[in-house]
Amino acid sequence: MAWDAGGQGGWLGQFGSLAGTLFSNPSSWRYTTSSAANPGDSQPNLLPTLLLDIASASSGGSWMANPSSSGANGTGPWGTIPGIGSSAEWLNVPSNFGPVTLFRSEFVGVPEAPGVSAAIAAVVVGAAVAFRHHRRRG
Repeated sequence: MAWDAGGQGGWLGQFGSLAGTLFSNPSSWRYTTSSAANPGDSQPNLLPTLLLDIASASSGGSWMANPSSSGANGTGPWGTIPGIGSSAEWLNVPSNFGPVTLFRSEFVGVPEAPGVSAAIAAVVVGAAVAFRHHRRRG
């Protein structure tokens, strides 16, 4: 999950499991918009809305391929983020896409949860943590 908080934006990630390592890069990720309000606007509980939006995008086929890349870890204006490999790329979407964007990836080796893929739920949580960490540092 990423949202527009102003200024230059994007997210960067590296996720590991027994199946291997997944990096943020355009060919491995898809994205869609969420009906949730910008988390910076103090919306009390985003999770129910996000889960409904994920389920809707998954059943309706509205995940879009190939988000834009702003370059690999180490690219300005962010510099190198420690603990994330150089294979990870800063991902973003068109600025007119909406206030909240959800990202997902198919990562082999992650078990499914009832109703919503555990891989999607892990991506939402992982991306939110990575993006929030980036915003605090910036």
